[in-house]
Amino acid sequence: MVGGRWKIESYEDLEVYQKLCDLHIEVNDLTFTFPKFELFELGSQVRHASNSAPANVAEGWNNKHVNMYL
Repeated sequence: MVGGRWKIESYEDLEVYQKLCDLHIEVNDLTFTFPKFELFELGSQVRHASNSAPANVAEGWNNKHVNMYL
């Protein structure tokens, strides 16, 4: 902790990233309760979409211009 704040060294330290990962897990589990005829096509699309948000945070963190947006 630095100056009363947590030191963020990685995108994995970001609360938003952690919450997006938790949401991805919940969505992933939920898609397996879809009816069989929706399980593969729609379920797959929803699972991929829910993984997109945390992946974008990680990609943005690794962008050399990340400080432009923070």
